[in-house]
Amino acid sequence: MADYYYNFCKIYRDEPLEPDYLNWAEELSIAPFRLGQLVDAETALNDEADEGRLYQDALDELVPIFEDEVIEALHQGYGDRRRLFIALWRSSLPEEANDPNHPGYLPDQAVLSARMSCGETASAAFGCCVMP
Repeated sequence: MADYYYNFCKIYRDEPLEPDYLNWAEELSIAPFRLGQLVDAETALNDEADEGRLYQDALDELVPIFEDEVIEALHQGYGDRRRLFIALWRSSLPEEANDPNHPGYLPDQAVLSARMSCGETASAAFGCCVMP
């Protein structure tokens, strides 16, 4: 989820951030033991690394494995890609800018129009140029 959000910020908000999986996982109280259960037995993790490094390595290994599943869950949870895009767009604005009475408020259709001007990178990442 963090990776998806950071890609959104990079493409649409010109904020070239890298996802901090470790911080997000800790905030979500994901136990190292649970990560260990998800990592394939064939995965080569450095046995001599400290616990923090192993935790990070496991997250780095798991993110791409579950990426499609997470994206599908987000699309289903929000109803479709358009609603997810609108939610991401609004989450990156100051709270008052999401108030319909605010002078800078953009209605949903205007937000969707902004995404229609995207390039191939955005299209691949968010399906933004393909309306579902």
